[in-house]
Amino acid sequence: GEGGGGGGGIREGGCAAAADASTGGLVVGIEHIRELVEWSTENVKKDGKAHHLDSRRLLLLEGDGYQGYAPESPYDVIHVGVAPETGEHV
Repeated sequence: GEGGGGGGGIREGGCAAAADASTGGLVVGIEHIRELVEWSTENVKKDGKAHHLDSRRLLLLEGDGYQGYAPESPYDVIHVGVAPETGEHV
């Protein structure tokens, strides 16, 4: 699973991981901004990888990444990308 932080990176990570979906894997990307989910979905299609979406081996969802996506749990790997709310360096 992958929980987004507003950067729209669910496409990059999800698509790369979904390339291995032929082994039966599943990639779930969760983003809290609807437009970024839509943007990511369109980019997956532009990259010629719509079959990962069609086969449901790549799920790009709008939601709260902190809550996860229980219907497909448990997960073997979880990647969390976050964007700080302030401009301070972390």
